[in-house]
Amino acid sequence: MSDGSAYRRLLAVLLAWSLVPLVFNQVALLPFLGAAAAAALHLWRRPPLRLSETQLNLLGVGILLAVLIAGGYRFGPLRPLGHLVLLLTSVRAVMVHDRRSFLGALSGTVLTWMIAVATSTHVSLFVYLVASGGLIWWAGMRILMLGLPGLPKAAGSTAGDAGLPRWSHAALAGGMSLVLAVPVFLGMPRLPRPWLAFGRGTQAVSGFTDSVQLSRVGEIKESREAAITVTAEDGEEIEPRWTRLRGTAFDLVRTGMWTPRRSDLRRPELREGKVWLDPERRSLRGTTRLEVRLHKPQRYLFLPEGTVALETTTRVVVDPTGGIMVTARRPGPETYSVWVARQARRQLDPPIIRDTFLPHANERIRRIAYDVAGTLDGAEAKARAIQGYLREGFEYSLEGPPKFQNDPVAWFLLEGHRGHCEFFAGSMVVLLRHLEVPARMVGGYSGGQTAPAGDELMVDEGNAHTWVEVWLGPARGWVTFDPTPAAGVPVTQRMSGLHRLVWVWYQVVGVWDRYVLTFGAQEQLQLAYDAVTGAMELIRQTRPRHVLGLAMLVLLPVLVRLGLVAGARWRRQARRPATTELERLRPRLERRGEVVTAATTVRGIGRMAARHWPEAGRAISGLVRLAECELYAPAGMPAGGRDEARRLAAVLRRVRR
Repeated sequence: MSDGSAYRRLLAVLLAWSLVPLVFNQVALLPFLGAAAAAALHLWRRPPLRLSETQLNLLGVGILLAVLIAGGYRFGPLRPLGHLVLLLTSVRAVMVHDRRSFLGALSGTVLTWMIAVATSTHVSLFVYLVASGGLIWWAGMRILMLGLPGLPKAAGSTAGDAGLPRWSHAALAGGMSLVLAVPVFLGMPRLPRPWLAFGRGTQAVSGFTDSVQLSRVGEIKESREAAITVTAEDGEEIEPRWTRLRGTAFDLVRTGMWTPRRSDLRRPELREGKVWLDPERRSLRGTTRLEVRLHKPQRYLFLPEGTVALETTTRVVVDPTGGIMVTARRPGPETYSVWVARQARRQLDPPIIRDTFLPHANERIRRIAYDVAGTLDGAEAKARAIQGYLREGFEYSLEGPPKFQNDPVAWFLLEGHRGHCEFFAGSMVVLLRHLEVPARMVGGYSGGQTAPAGDELMVDEGNAHTWVEVWLGPARGWVTFDPTPAAGVPVTQRMSGLHRLVWVWYQVVGVWDRYVLTFGAQEQLQLAYDAVTGAMELIRQTRPRHVLGLAMLVLLPVLVRLGLVAGARWRRQARRPATTELERLRPRLERRGEVVTAATTVRGIGRMAARHWPEAGRAISGLVRLAECELYAPAGMPAGGRDEARRLAAVLRRVRR
């Protein structure tokens, strides 16, 4: 195989490797990916094409037209740029026939790889980057070896296959490149997120949000990112009523949008280092302690039904609907303890005008409300009637309005008759408010998967849920209703061994999303702050003898290394004193204008030294003779040679002074 064929096959491997992420991240359309894949296949199996200038010009016009026709600007500039790079690289690739044309096509391949990496977000990109580090090292060594004339051929190899780098070395290089990339990733400035949104990347995913905007939420995708872990103290089994975790309640402030009350916030009652939510309680007797861990920062803490007290290191306030709001969110997981009673704590905050407010009355919706529950007496009867109407007459679906709707609730009730839990809860609130019954939407999580032992509940973002609280009078307060059909209510399941592995995988994906994809300037500042405060705390708590021990621990490897270097140097001097003395002349001769290379022999060094120190000519000649014995003679140094070498070296040093 000729060197030209070796270059073509190497480029085929690199081009095919750069296309791997593009197959999955939907940046490039299939015809453009097919053109690049066909070019890689042509490189591997066919001879190079010879295209004239006219043909290249016509191809350039065709490429521009293809990119313009494919469009994709609404997805961001990386889609048309990716198409352009793919086609240009394909044309350059099929013409590769020597080293120069290979290097010309390599730049396009590298740019393709960079676009593929910049637009990929899945955790599998980690494995791809490690493998890419090894492949880049291997390809670089291959390019270097192909460009070196007269390389020794491996047994049984042909011209283009001589001196192949080892894949074991490439694997090691890939791992080392990852290690070196970690501090660069942590310390480098952050650029804004690339201006692209491809395919399902624009789609909303399930999860708790601080507000509900039905006018902007169409189809949603269930996220399986880890959200919350609830652990019962002393191994007690998780009860079903603890699997509904309440965040806060939302008020309808304009069509299709609910937000929590951010006014009239109050400081909670603090006793014995705990936040007490039930002012009538004076002890925790008869309660169960649960530990709740939020895997990513949230504005609210999520509480199981019946929570009477909580303990947290974060400063919190209580909103008018009983939601526990964090005053300052910190990056990273949040862990707090809650105490739950056997009986659910009632929400007794009286309704205000916002609990019955409607931006505008829709007569068709008002007619539905009165047809379903207008003749019934009492808020509870009306709420149950509307709940049953929505559960039985509407279909649960992750699909929302097909296009932007000025009134998404009206679309759901009058046209779509399908939607997710936010449409069901929002519609029940609107229908009840048309009947002048105070109602509000509540957001949180419901259900999850319990560990095999039953003492741990794993909740992911797909368990985010909304329901309704209806005011049933001062005696009963706000009572929970859930109009979503059973198919749309997240349930609690016992986790099997396979599910446990799936949960671990979702946690890995969550860590990747949190600490890699969204790692920005705020996280960098927090990391620096934690490092400084940790070091200061360590210094504050460290005693003088600990400092001395730490210093010795740090200096010990340095001292050992210096000892090993000094020992090796002493052994080398003792074994080859003549050679060592001549090697010491290299920097002195270079300072005097001589050209001393790595290939210069001891005899050449001796000739140069004799010109500069002629009075030591006999000593230099003797050192050269002894050095050649040390280096080349099978028997090594003659008897008494080491003592003679030390004597001649001393003579040379006196003359050099």
